[in-house]
Amino acid sequence: VSLPLLKRVDGTLDLGANPILTSVTLTALQVVGTHLFLGSNNLTGPLSFPALVSVGSAGNGDLQTQSNPLLTSVSCPLLTSVAAILQIGMNNSLTSVSFPLLQSVGNLLFWELDPVLTTISFPSLTSAAGGIIGDQCTLLQSISFPLLGNLPAFGIDCHGCPTMTSVTFPNVTFAANTSIFFNGNALTAASINLILARGVASATT
Repeated sequence: VSLPLLKRVDGTLDLGANPILTSVTLTALQVVGTHLFLGSNNLTGPLSFPALVSVGSAGNGDLQTQSNPLLTSVSCPLLTSVAAILQIGMNNSLTSVSFPLLQSVGNLLFWELDPVLTTISFPSLTSAAGGIIGDQCTLLQSISFPLLGNLPAFGIDCHGCPTMTSVTFPNVTFAANTSIFFNGNALTAASINLILARGVASATT
């Protein structure tokens, strides 16, 4: 698929379940009005949306990249907002995820079953209104959200990542009765204490 002049899709762009699709070129795409789906394809190598700024609006709009076994990286260098869900999962060769300017996710941010991904970092993210899930990434070593602020009651759930030793979210605050799950990881006692200190300092956990 090559649409190098396409700048805007007002509705949904669904490029899914195409077993012989190996590449997607959307170098000028800036806005997707609702959903952008790229799943169950045979995408090979890197996937990049160099001009994409926003996906969805008013709480409706997902960006999902999943079940692409040969995909090695996902990059959205200018993306600032996803209105609902950002999902990256079940990409067996994925080693790199880059969303350097992403500031807000209107609902849920999660990644799952990306077995060779070692690092998750969202350096500009300030809000994930539905919470964060990280599930069964067996080589994941660190997650970092340096600007993340308030998390809702769902909070964060990161489990089944047996090599994960580092969690960084120095500015996070938790809503009352926030759930915090870190199971099946390799976090040190010091790391766990820092997580708990953030919760105790800001709200009941």
